[in-house]
Amino acid sequence: MKKSIGFILNFQAQECDDIVKYIHIQNNNADDISNIHIENGCCTDIDMEDLYFKNTIFENCTFINCSLKDCSFNNVKFHKCLFKNSNLSNGWYKQCSFENSQYISTDFKNSNFNNACLYQTTTKYSNFNRSVFNNIIINDCDMSDTFFSDCSFKNTEIKESKFVRTEFFQTSLAGLDFSNSILESIIMSDNAKELSGAKVNSYQAAELSKLLGLIVVD
Repeated sequence: MKKSIGFILNFQAQECDDIVKYIHIQNNNADDISNIHIENGCCTDIDMEDLYFKNTIFENCTFINCSLKDCSFNNVKFHKCLFKNSNLSNGWYKQCSFENSQYISTDFKNSNFNNACLYQTTTKYSNFNRSVFNNIIINDCDMSDTFFSDCSFKNTEIKESKFVRTEFFQTSLAGLDFSNSILESIIMSDNAKELSGAKVNSYQAAELSKLLGLIVVD
């Protein structure tokens, strides 16, 4: 039986209308943040570092200039959320879903993503450098102008997504299928070794060959 990828609603969620107050109370009680549904939360210039979120739904939430560094997320759903200029580095994401959300200039470096699903999500100018991705689905996402240097991708499925000016420096793309996605002007090593073993369509192959100085003729 194939293991489910992404968030699973297998708990009764408590509604939460003040995320900052709730987290403060849980921290004082040395409790994890779990079994809650946070809707319409808005945080600006707030530090929420080294927290553990489990069975949590973030819906229509906004985080501006916030730090969630060193946080762990287990079975968490981000739906219609906006993260901008925020720090989510050194994060651990297991069985998480990122849906219809925007991560603009967000720092995810040195993070670990396992059994995660990204759907209709934008990551413009965000940094995933030195992150690990295992059992991932990327579906209808825009990952243009995003940084994936020194990353590891295993068992990752890509569907109809956009990678324009995306940086994959020192990241092996072997086993990744970009053939039904947009892959243009990506940034790699001079010898484009990162592309070895990746699957692309004929148009993409012609465009990528230009990175090697090749001239394709009919």
